[in-house]
Amino acid sequence: MKNLWLVTIPTAAVAVKASNGTFLQCLESAFGNDTNLYSLPEDPLFLQGDVTPYNLDYLNIPAAIISPKTQQQVSQAVKCAHTAGVAVQARSGGHSYANYGLGGFNGSLVMNMKNMGAFSYNETDQTVTFGPVRRLLTSNRLEDPSLFLQLT
Repeated sequence: MKNLWLVTIPTAAVAVKASNGTFLQCLESAFGNDTNLYSLPEDPLFLQGDVTPYNLDYLNIPAAIISPKTQQQVSQAVKCAHTAGVAVQARSGGHSYANYGLGGFNGSLVMNMKNMGAFSYNETDQTVTFGPVRRLLTSNRLEDPSLFLQLT
């Protein structure tokens, strides 16, 4: 069974790449060819490091995985996906049993939000603002140990 799995993954990755050439060029342009911010199926560690499925029974191969740092990069990536008819899935720290963070089916654009984890605390109105990748208790301990939010 393992041998079949190893053959299936590269085949799906090649199929995804072949069908979205213009889309992938658009993403490369949107991220200024900064290969630290995006990963494509043709990359050697795409399936081993970037995809990291939670459940191998529900394996989905994305068309690309991006890790935007700015709102402009998010916007440009969504425009590229819309133009190419590619579904977009945000991925934010967690996982799901059926790997929905990988798009739910082959050929989706996975937007890994790991670089969008801003954190701020407004003392005046005692509000906390944080990005999609933050876990509340982890954030306040790492960012500022003096901030301890009482959760009731």
